[in-house]
Amino acid sequence: MTSERLARIRMLEEEQACQLFGIPKSSITWLQFHDGMLEYANPRDLVEQVTGLIRKVRPDAVLAPDPGSEYVRWHKTDHRMAANNTLDAIRAAEWHLYFPNQRLHDGLEPWAVPMEFYYYVTDKDANYWVKHR
Repeated sequence: MTSERLARIRMLEEEQACQLFGIPKSSITWLQFHDGMLEYANPRDLVEQVTGLIRKVRPDAVLAPDPGSEYVRWHKTDHRMAANNTLDAIRAAEWHLYFPNQRLHDGLEPWAVPMEFYYYVTDKDANYWVKHR
């Protein structure tokens, strides 16, 4: 297995998962970080990029890895970075004082995400389980 092959597999899995929910492939935004490299991204730039996506898309819900679970904290640094970045971007997207350039230059208004869902939780952290068939 190479990292390139794994990336192609993960992208296909993402596209197929979105298809199940009726989300077109054209709605997926890839942030272009290689596996294992997200932790080396500039956190401020990453939060700004994801804040812009939230303000542009105005989602009804956001799903992210659970940043508080032992699994994420001690497992994979990319997952931890994605979790914390998503939390920070959700908060920033709501307030006009964060990244005002998005409002001034791109016309992106603040957006409060109505629902947040976190996955990869441990049994003791979970408050809701979704069972699949």
